[in-house]
Amino acid sequence: MWLGVGPRMSVVTLSFIAFMAYRNFGWPGVLGMPCLLLAMLYFRQNSMLYIGGAKGPYMRLPSQFGMNIYENARIICSDGVKIAGWLIKQPQSRSRPTIIMFHGNAGTIMDRLPNAQRMINATKCNLLMVDYRGYGPSEGEPTEEGLQRDAQAALEWAIKHEDVDEDNIFLFGRSLGGAVAIWLAAESPTKVKGLIVENTFCGIREMASALFPYLTLLPPAILEMMLENHWRSEELIARLPMPVLFLAGQLDEIVPAPQMDALHARLRESEGSHPLTEIVRFAEGKHNETWLLPDYDAHWTRWLRKASGCAISSEEQEVVEDKDKVDVSKWSNVEIR
Repeated sequence: MWLGVGPRMSVVTLSFIAFMAYRNFGWPGVLGMPCLLLAMLYFRQNSMLYIGGAKGPYMRLPSQFGMNIYENARIICSDGVKIAGWLIKQPQSRSRPTIIMFHGNAGTIMDRLPNAQRMINATKCNLLMVDYRGYGPSEGEPTEEGLQRDAQAALEWAIKHEDVDEDNIFLFGRSLGGAVAIWLAAESPTKVKGLIVENTFCGIREMASALFPYLTLLPPAILEMMLENHWRSEELIARLPMPVLFLAGQLDEIVPAPQMDALHARLRESEGSHPLTEIVRFAEGKHNETWLLPDYDAHWTRWLRKASGCAISSEEQEVVEDKDKVDVSKWSNVEIR
């Protein structure tokens, strides 16, 4: 889910709404419909974007998914808001990279535990999962500035943690989380070793136009003024000096796939683009299911080995090499650049 909707608001949908407005209210209803839709977008955009999830204590824990080495994270942000999370650790955790995960706009970290289990088993990294303010047991109400404070506080918490190597911290963000991660990487480039973004967008203006095509009729300056949230990822991405891995599902039904292409192109065209920056396109990847594809873990592992420069044990090496032995000619649904 994104902006409170599933499929994009198509011409067919708009035509049906217009027909019902005409049937019930005549031409005044048809003419007033755009004003009503714009008013809804303007006054309800925060609740449409930040959907959240179950409030209160977590009903599922990492230990229920075989992740037994973890601790609760209680992080205090710069404005005093307390957010919640988990630091899931590997044995000898300081010798391993740490990934900070920023999730999408709906649900909580509890809903991402199956994803977390697969991620740490494949990458052999530590994983810090955090819930934004207003999500789960975290305090406060979500806003763009608020989520930025949450992200900055999570990074500082990880840097100061005795079990985290502060020189080997990676950020990962999916969908809205990708925008949060890009902002944080641009804000603290010397503190982040690498960035992974999956199925994220160029900015809120681009997403609003994609989900609500009638907004393209507005002058860009008017649309910009209407938006309370911006998340200008396409502007910020060009400032990143660290390696970036783009994981792009080509069947994404929420974020148009060309937006990931645009982010990748903007970074590659910048002067500071890192040589390890690349994009992996999954022909069968959907917005929330790309991580379930069989090739997904192998790409994570391969890229992290290069970007982190982290030595791994012989047992881990055997697992990674088994993944690397997959016949690339059979990866008909994957494109790497």
